[in-house]
Amino acid sequence: TTEGQLEAQIRMAKIKMIEERLNGKRERLTEMNKTRSEVEKQAASAKTKEEKRAEKEAERQKFEAAKAAAKAEIAAGIKTKESETPKEDSLFEAATTVLGDVLMDALDTVKAVASVAADKAEAALEVAADKASAALEVAADKADEVIEEVTEKAGEVAEALTKPKAKKAEKEADEPEEKKDDATPEA
Repeated sequence: TTEGQLEAQIRMAKIKMIEERLNGKRERLTEMNKTRSEVEKQAASAKTKEEKRAEKEAERQKFEAAKAAAKAEIAAGIKTKESETPKEDSLFEAATTVLGDVLMDALDTVKAVASVAADKAEAALEVAADKASAALEVAADKADEVIEEVTEKAGEVAEALTKPKAKKAEKEADEPEEKKDDATPEA
């Protein structure tokens, strides 16, 4: 019967080891699935960001084309005014026209610069947000690892502390018997 009990204990130990391996593999699979989903989310967000950037670039190009068309139209208007107006235009009217054109060009340029600056600021903000979320994920992973290590070390320390106490208790249990033997008077 002791052999049967030993064999049963060995089988149970083997089953337990196999179950632990299976649990470990399940945990790894869960972590891999989690990582895969995170990577897919990051890829999707990167794709949407790229689409937004492409849309903004298209809008900027449309704006530049409209700006160039407006400049060409203004230049054509100035040429027709010059050809229609007699040479006797007053200096004041010519200065007013030139000043108006310069102010319109300056206004168009300021609008374009503001648009480009806003696009660049938004892109920089997106990059900073991506880096911050990546750093947060890395920090969370490291924290999990440290917690696991600390838990393992705490278990080892607790085990190490309980062994000497158990030995000390056994030793103290043995000592009173020796003292009793010593306390008996010798004849």
